Amino acid sequence: MLWNERTVYREEPFETEADFEEAILKVAPALFGDARLYLDVERLIGARGRTRDIPDGYLIDLASIRDPKLFVVENELGKHEPLRHVAVQILEFSLWFESSPHSVKGIVRDALAQRPDFLLRGQEYARRNGFENVDLLLERMIHGSNRFNAFVVIDELDEEHHRNWTPS
Repeated sequence: MLWNERTVYREEPFETEADFEEAILKVAPALFGDARLYLDVERLIGARGRTRDIPDGYLIDLASIRDPKLFVVENELGKHEPLRHVAVQILEFSLWFESSPHSVKGIVRDALAQRPDFLLRGQEYARRNGFENVDLLLERMIHGSNRFNAFVVIDELDEEHHRNWTPS
């Protein structure tokens, strides 16, 4: 429970992952920061006949003028065994990212086209930081030295998971 002199906030666990994702969308600017663009796009990835999955979204991190990054985002409820479940998904996302960078770029580019405000911010970032256009900015993030990054948002962790997810 959190409280201040005017308000008491009580914890209400999320019933479904969809409820959690809806809450993330509402607080995305505060959660991720002003220099990051959260793209809520769930598209099936992976090759036919192999493991296929759906990331919950993508995060474009424009906080650094020298090192823009793209993150694959996975939103997870703590009650779903996040360590085991998410670790497998992140590995699968990583393998897909390495084997299909053009697919990654297409998904992110399409998602930006659906958000003109984000596209404009990406264009401004590109112009200010020496990228000819957003396409080349995406190329840098997807083919650069730090090309695969994952960002996991979990509603809560029990004590055991907290120890496993907290850096030493």
